[in-house]
Amino acid sequence: MEQSVPVELVVPAGSMETLEAGLRYGADALYFGPARWSLRAGNEDFGLEEIGRAIDRTVGAGKKAYVTLNSVLTNSDIEESARFIDALADFPVSAVIISDPALVAPLKARTVPFHVSTQANVSNWAAARFWKEQGALRVILARELSIHEIGEVCDTSGIECEVFAHGAMCMAYSGRCLLSDYLTYRSSNRGLCSHVCRTPFSVANKDGDMAVEEHDGKTYLFNSRDLCSLPLLDRLIAAGVRALKIEGRNKSAHYISIVTKVYREAIDSLREAGGQWRVRPEWLEALNSVSNRGYTTGFYQELEYTHFRQNYKNARAKQEWALAGIVREALPGNRAVVDVKNQFSASNALTLASPEQGVFCEEAHVLSITDVDGKPRERPNPNDIVIMRFERKVPAGSLLRVRGKGSEGQRAKG
Repeated sequence: MEQSVPVELVVPAGSMETLEAGLRYGADALYFGPARWSLRAGNEDFGLEEIGRAIDRTVGAGKKAYVTLNSVLTNSDIEESARFIDALADFPVSAVIISDPALVAPLKARTVPFHVSTQANVSNWAAARFWKEQGALRVILARELSIHEIGEVCDTSGIECEVFAHGAMCMAYSGRCLLSDYLTYRSSNRGLCSHVCRTPFSVANKDGDMAVEEHDGKTYLFNSRDLCSLPLLDRLIAAGVRALKIEGRNKSAHYISIVTKVYREAIDSLREAGGQWRVRPEWLEALNSVSNRGYTTGFYQELEYTHFRQNYKNARAKQEWALAGIVREALPGNRAVVDVKNQFSASNALTLASPEQGVFCEEAHVLSITDVDGKPRERPNPNDIVIMRFERKVPAGSLLRVRGKGSEGQRAKG
């Protein structure tokens, strides 16, 4: 299959570090937002000043910068969110992602482009057309649609459609969950989700007998696997999707780098495939190497593989490889400045991933590790800055990985 229209790869950024990772590893656009209104209340990295820097950095690199203001607003938010939009309009933001209609008027008043979040659960062509009539440039469709339904919306609505391609999924329809609010007084619709769905539950009938029993009398009833649309990428793009989004503003630079690189390579290869596209095994291995709860294609295949959507055994994400460090600067003599993220030693089995070499991670041959003053370091700790010497030159932005402990999960498959 050959693509006639470019498909945009939209990548999350929860910090400047992950934003840089997205830029290095192939994002076409990055999305980020303020803690208060972007459904990431625990993310304090992006105030207005930081958002301005992130926009300038992204646009300056020739990519698009999307700011998320997709929280459900209350009366107390209206005036302050409008003031935030006034300030945001001074930056070259590519679009603002919203879910609440209250933001349409202030965005139009400052001629700021906007997209409609999946939180608005756009599930049909009429809703998509409604948002077009309000001035939206794009709708991010509800994750509960099948590829057939997505195709109908793309064909009929007359507006650009984006879908989530990869990452964590909520057990509630388009994220509209009340479990967190009800049980912990933290609203998921305000960015305060406590992930109650990831905890074990037991179900009993009126007599007290167990109706469901999986593990020690409990099961992870609501614990969704992670979405992986890679095996369906050709069908999603053929349906008319114009943007593919990776979930994960709380994810690490390691996760963002590897997942972005996989989907970048997949989209590019699909563009050049000429009808012979297939999923490469190394892409699946790379996705299985980063943090995940097992994979599913979600609702895209309608009723197929329904039993794979939940992970009943374990709520913890497995991770085959952990990030040991990020190469900040390449030095002469095959040396590099490394920002340590997890403890390791030269004797560990380490691999290197870099923006230039694709998703394949090669063995890292470490010859020495010292601190910045030249003193030998046998086992550096997280947040240390060290100088490492390798057998060959290692470019800035490369990831040094150490094998981690995995847990059970449904592996990504072609």
